[in-house]
Amino acid sequence: MSTITQEQQDKIAEVVNGMNLSAGLGDEKSACSIAAINLALIGELTDNIPKCMSEALGRWIIRIQDALLFQIRNSKEWKSLLPLAAGTGNNASKNEKVIKLLDEWVWNIVTEYTAEWMTQSDIAEDWKKVLNEKTEASAQHVLDKLGDAMKGASPGNELANLSNNVVLSSYIVNYLYAESLYIPSTFGFHDYKSKTAVAIINGIDVRLNVSNYMYDYEKGLEFWTKLDVPGLLKRMIEC
Repeated sequence: MSTITQEQQDKIAEVVNGMNLSAGLGDEKSACSIAAINLALIGELTDNIPKCMSEALGRWIIRIQDALLFQIRNSKEWKSLLPLAAGTGNNASKNEKVIKLLDEWVWNIVTEYTAEWMTQSDIAEDWKKVLNEKTEASAQHVLDKLGDAMKGASPGNELANLSNNVVLSSYIVNYLYAESLYIPSTFGFHDYKSKTAVAIINGIDVRLNVSNYMYDYEKGLEFWTKLDVPGLLKRMIEC
């Protein structure tokens, strides 16, 4: 059951459909997803999570919507979910379910996209352990081995590949440290999980779609479309 009225949902739909949603807070003519919701509900340009919304879901929207390509952030599918997201209610059970879905999504992406990169070095078995155990210790072990390998790497492709793997591994280590750094179910925990999840996705995006310092927008759009962020948001709303 939604924590807001149908009239409020309709007002949110009117506001988000009447503007281009921005990356960053934006302004009253082009606000971010959460700010647009607040403009509809209270008439204020703020990205504070409304009390009627799941805090974990709100933090995820704030973090991921800035990373989304313009077409996806302003797609009919994304915008249609925002009125429903606003009424998800903020309680521990809901927030826990949202984070569980986020974890599953992140690890599915990491498993799909990193296997080939990591097997190009001598950490293939260690990386399989990371994917199976999903622990701080296993990921930190890989990061340490990659760091040692960089010391003796030859300049060029070998060093570049190792450097890329170090960056991606560090993002994953940070993601796994959430439970150690924050009490689960707190604001800091929800924001940290979302922030580090987006760092992982952005790291993979750059690895796949940047060449000669130029971003291949068509390939990027294909990548982000495959990730189906609106589909994840829909599952988070419904969980």
